[in-house]
Amino acid sequence: MEKFPHVSQQKRYLKEDQEGVRTMTGVMERLLSEERAEGRAEGRAEGHAEGQREGHRAGKTDTIVGLVREGILTIADAAVRLSLSEEEIMELLDNRM
Repeated sequence: MEKFPHVSQQKRYLKEDQEGVRTMTGVMERLLSEERAEGRAEGRAEGHAEGQREGHRAGKTDTIVGLVREGILTIADAAVRLSLSEEEIMELLDNRM
């Protein structure tokens, strides 16, 4: 005697009956599609946030390099503000014309 005959009947239907298998396949395809869409949305959001951080950092770097070029900041001050070595600041000065 089965403990849960209704559940057992449903399981048999979903596993053994052609219509049940089609139903289960449709459900699984829908779940996978939703998961993919959710993953893409999360990826876009993460990419957008990363792009904003990189853009902010590049803008800050450009501004500070410009201030060094104008003689407003020293290379040492720029290195501290950007958490870089003085050598890295010199490279930025050479590369960002």
